[in-house]
Amino acid sequence: MIVILKFIILKISDVHIITYYSILCTIIKHKSCIQKTLLKNLPK
Repeated sequence: MIVILKFIILKISDVHIITYYSILCTIIKHKSCIQKTLLKNLPK
């Protein structure tokens, strides 16, 4: 299931990856996934 989601996300354009990640993470409520999304949103 998770592998399939990752494969679909890879097919999505970079502009929308964070948005879809956020939606999926909100639904799944997966802590590590949310942390990764937050890290990607933070400016380096």
